[in-house]
Amino acid sequence: MQSELVAAKQEAEAATMAKGEFLATMSHEIRTPLNGIVPLLELMRSTPLRPDQRDYLATAHQSALELLRIVDDILDYSKLEASKLELECVGVNLKDLVDSVATLMEGSATAKGLRLGVVIDPAVRLAVRGDPVRLRQVLTNLVSNAIKFTERGSVTIQISKRGESRSHHEITFAVRDTGIGLSPEAAAKLFQPFSQADASTTRVYGGTGLGLVICKRLVDLMQGKIGVRSELERGSVFWFNVPLQKAIGDLRGRTDLAGVRMLLLSSDDAFLRRAGAMVQQIGMNHMQSNLAVDALSKLR
Repeated sequence: MQSELVAAKQEAEAATMAKGEFLATMSHEIRTPLNGIVPLLELMRSTPLRPDQRDYLATAHQSALELLRIVDDILDYSKLEASKLELECVGVNLKDLVDSVATLMEGSATAKGLRLGVVIDPAVRLAVRGDPVRLRQVLTNLVSNAIKFTERGSVTIQISKRGESRSHHEITFAVRDTGIGLSPEAAAKLFQPFSQADASTTRVYGGTGLGLVICKRLVDLMQGKIGVRSELERGSVFWFNVPLQKAIGDLRGRTDLAGVRMLLLSSDDAFLRRAGAMVQQIGMNHMQSNLAVDALSKLR
């Protein structure tokens, strides 16, 4: 019985891997011609055109961009399924990140007559470390969905502080809208692959239903949580909590690194001075060297 279970598990894993590889291959194959189509359509917009031709071109361009977005969703989903997507950890300014999302989505909101706002809790430390590309991807997807399903009123991006540990800030991102809202049954299915609230949603608003699944997988990868609070005809709040590493300046109060010895090795004197100043701020003892041989002697 045990061997049968193991064999079934291995077969399921192999099928999942094959599906992921197929999706990734097909996505790449489709994306390649799209990467040629979109720039050409953009070039054509700068040529002399009749008003009706300009309208046709705008529709073609928007359709190509939407198809490209769907292909990118499938590609990301296949990478997440195959556990091939890795996060980076670099310096992030949360205000800059949120402002960039708001700027990107402002045109879509304005076109529908919606107000797009940003609210940042003063308690939030803006300088953190994380993956800005994936944070922006999740937030952009949530804002895009909010605009898509809101016909009048507003969409607001909110950032608040949930808590902190010695090394991380717990940050909550929320996107609040005054849209169509969701029933509890529909909300429960939102983070399942290829799912929409109902069939009519797909017909009216389009989409694969993959966007929120990708958001959930990315937030899971960041050791966070994602969810929604919603009420039919009243609007929704999509939120996600993620732990983001503290920037060097926020680590000054830590005591677990106080007294720890560090060796800084670099041929760049300016870098050694900057790095030395930073490790001193958190109470570490350090030595500096320009040469590997000298560094080895200091370690002995």
